[in-house]
Amino acid sequence: MAEIRDSDENYGFKPSKPSVEELLKETQEKVKEIEEIPAGYITVELSEEGEYYAPKVFHMRDFNTEDILNLAIADDSEVIVRTANMLDDLIWEKDVSVKNFTDKEVTETVFTLYKTFYNPIMKGQEYTPTKEDMDFLAKQNGGRESAEFKQIERDLKTGQWKPTFDIDLNKVVPYKKPAKATKTATVTKPNGFSCKYAMPRYGDTIVLKNYVEEFWADEDRKFEPITQMLKDAEDMRRRFREGENINLLSIPKPTKEDMKRYNDYVMKRNAFSMTALRALHLIEFRGQDVSNLTLSEKYKMAQDPELDLPTFKKINEAFNSVKIGLPDKIKIISPITNREVEYEYSFRLPVILQAMGNNESDGTVIDFD
Repeated sequence: MAEIRDSDENYGFKPSKPSVEELLKETQEKVKEIEEIPAGYITVELSEEGEYYAPKVFHMRDFNTEDILNLAIADDSEVIVRTANMLDDLIWEKDVSVKNFTDKEVTETVFTLYKTFYNPIMKGQEYTPTKEDMDFLAKQNGGRESAEFKQIERDLKTGQWKPTFDIDLNKVVPYKKPAKATKTATVTKPNGFSCKYAMPRYGDTIVLKNYVEEFWADEDRKFEPITQMLKDAEDMRRRFREGENINLLSIPKPTKEDMKRYNDYVMKRNAFSMTALRALHLIEFRGQDVSNLTLSEKYKMAQDPELDLPTFKKINEAFNSVKIGLPDKIKIISPITNREVEYEYSFRLPVILQAMGNNESDGTVIDFD
């Protein structure tokens, strides 16, 4: 891809400062836009300030009951699609879609909605005791070899005791705007090969799912009986572990020949999905801009052995480690020591959405006469 220099874009001249008339016009347009936004919409300004895929400013309304119910009854395979469509319906700007955001931008967006419309406290989050917590419990209960402490360990392991904590969302400080946005990764090899990948977007999962399911539709139908049999068998084993009276001999089991064919099918399908994922994020290949090609066209390129999986995994790990959005560590009150501690916590979209479904809007007043 050709490098754009200042002379290419501005013909060698530096752009002049905007005139007073231009600044006035821009201000009037912003005021007009604000006046058009209906009541009930809030202004959303994410911490990365428009440096990545989300716009610097956009507007959203609260969920309604139907939104939450539709998400609650969604099948696992439909959750991302329904979530994306539901969030898009909440956004006032028609040209803004969360499908184009990064996962972290989507999570911070929903975090903002929850904090604004629901409750500044997220209650009952599952807590994993730290070494300091266990040392505290040992000291309080006669040491690590005492019967009391060993019982505590058993209760934690079996889930008989599940400590929880609350998060004060007002104390959660997102990462600051990055000095430089990292949205692409360029791969250059000693033999001269080069390619470029783009940072994943939330909607990529939907595109990939549709592409893989369409391509493998016939094989999926062919192996559906075995797939369902294996799901039923796992469900019965889970219920047995939880104490239900299940006849283990009644658990369905495919033949060795069927399992061999099934495992071969799963392996090939997974390999296809991984190649399609690399293709989806590919935006430049051997110096050629491929960002506007179809996924089918890019899939053929992604089969090139130069596009190796280990390199792609490193790139994904680097993208996932980019410090934008909500922090990886927060300050909470330990439910064990009752002291404020810094705790590693990953804000996950499904957890925040579930909290929305379990909470009433904050500040709602009901009067009975």
